[in-house]
Amino acid sequence: MRPASWPDMLHELRTERGLSTRAVAMQSGIGRHVVVSAERGTNITVRTLERLLNFYGYELDAMRREEA
Repeated sequence: MRPASWPDMLHELRTERGLSTRAVAMQSGIGRHVVVSAERGTNITVRTLERLLNFYGYELDAMRREEA
């Protein structure tokens, strides 16, 4: 089943890898509060979304095409 939204997708990508929000923050260089906010769908910028997707091995442009 595909996640319904970007926040759901980010949460799924993280949990599939068995990572905590702290681990993602430390490994990606993105603040933990930013990771948590992105997964909640609050205050997420396109740049943050792109950085998180890149961390998980995806590109934003490729993800957009899949939605079409």
